[in-house]
Amino acid sequence: MVSKFKLDSTKSAATKESITRTLEIANNYAGELSIEVLPLDKVELDPENNRELTLTLADTMNGIDKSDPDYDRKKQDWKSLESLAKTIKDDQLINPIFVYRFGNKCRLITGERRTLASAIAGKKEIIARITSQRPVGTKLRVLQWIENNERSDLSLAERVASIEAILKEYRAENGTGHEKITAKLLGDLTGMSITQARRYILILESKSEIKKAIQEGKLENIKLIELICSIKNPEQ
Repeated sequence: MVSKFKLDSTKSAATKESITRTLEIANNYAGELSIEVLPLDKVELDPENNRELTLTLADTMNGIDKSDPDYDRKKQDWKSLESLAKTIKDDQLINPIFVYRFGNKCRLITGERRTLASAIAGKKEIIARITSQRPVGTKLRVLQWIENNERSDLSLAERVASIEAILKEYRAENGTGHEKITAKLLGDLTGMSITQARRYILILESKSEIKKAIQEGKLENIKLIELICSIKNPEQ
């Protein structure tokens, strides 16, 4: 069960198809789901998930302790979530977080930023999609990819890293360490269009100079990277 998207009539057929496929993949990977409104104090971060933010749910609900050794970094994390918190406060949370049941609580699979921002906004409850067990391997990575793609501030380097994580898990699960990844396979795994999948594969197979420029944030336009990769003359 996944929230329905109202598609703008100006969206291309390819974009609509890509979104539909992505939602189907999310449904398939999520398993049996229920949607509930949870008290925020029943939600906890999953210690097995890698985190970019230092801020905890306790920090957002109770305030950051000034004696905390990570105080300065947590304040920066808090500031980065203030815009999202205002949106949630003004317009409510539209896209539910995704959790799995763990004892008498629910642990986050995806939606950490929305959870923390909801607490900053003063919310006491949050809407959640709930599954009975934690997805693992490729399923977990794909769900995280779908989640991250909703972030407008996600860098190309972060997107590439997410795709690499998906493919690493896929290869480990299927014993295909040396199999060439095709655009169709990547599209089937992530829900992205074949054209977009080809562009990401170009990046994965590109020269070290291009990968370094992406890591350093000097190259962000994926179409420009496709053009650069198509030029055979090194001097050009």
